[in-house]
Amino acid sequence: MSITTSPCRWLSCVVLLSAAVLFASPAGADEWLEETHVFNFGFDAPAFDSTFEYNLDLPQFDTAGGTREIIGFRVDYSMYSDYTYTTNPNPTEQWHGCDLSWQQGWSTTLDGEQWFPLDQSSGRLDLTTGLGSVVGPFFPGTDPFSVEGAGMEHSEYHTDAELLARLTGDGIASIECTHALLALTVATPSARQWPAYVPQDQRIFDPELIDLTLDRIGMDVTVTYYWTPEPTSLALLGLGAVALLRRR
Repeated sequence: MSITTSPCRWLSCVVLLSAAVLFASPAGADEWLEETHVFNFGFDAPAFDSTFEYNLDLPQFDTAGGTREIIGFRVDYSMYSDYTYTTNPNPTEQWHGCDLSWQQGWSTTLDGEQWFPLDQSSGRLDLTTGLGSVVGPFFPGTDPFSVEGAGMEHSEYHTDAELLARLTGDGIASIECTHALLALTVATPSARQWPAYVPQDQRIFDPELIDLTLDRIGMDVTVTYYWTPEPTSLALLGLGAVALLRRR
């Protein structure tokens, strides 16, 4: 005995199975799915008191014909400095110390309006990187020593409906970024940087103690969209399958 099934019935089964899979997915259980975009920006041999401008071209969230809905997004960014420094020798019988620090700032705008970081009213996220050193009598100094990736990380999560609407579509959201490298600051080391056995009168501030070269500054940015299947679309999918079966 042979069994035949019409193409329409097969199609109905496929549609019902697809709807069941979607409803059984984590997103159907009030969870979400993710779409991630990663960007990397860097500038070699930057000079202090410099500003760098560039665009972060973020693909908008595509609703795929209204079958999925964005519920929020997260921005993770990591600002870093790669630098090389040398500690100069100290030929005296005194202890010499010096502390260097510099700052980076980052701000962004979308369609002329400030976007992130949100927690800085000035639109600038400051990063201070300190480099302190103390050398003793007859210290031979050091060869150039490189440090990579010194910096900070920060995350922000956004659910503002207006902002989500501006990031929804099938085009590109061109985010204008400003990355600033601020002035180098030279200061005396903090008390904790000095060996405890060094007398106060032998603690000499020496701005020539450290030679510093910034090799590269940069920013790594990850934007993650959080989304769920659009409930109305899933319901229509299921009703369509039922309608096909009833016609049989």
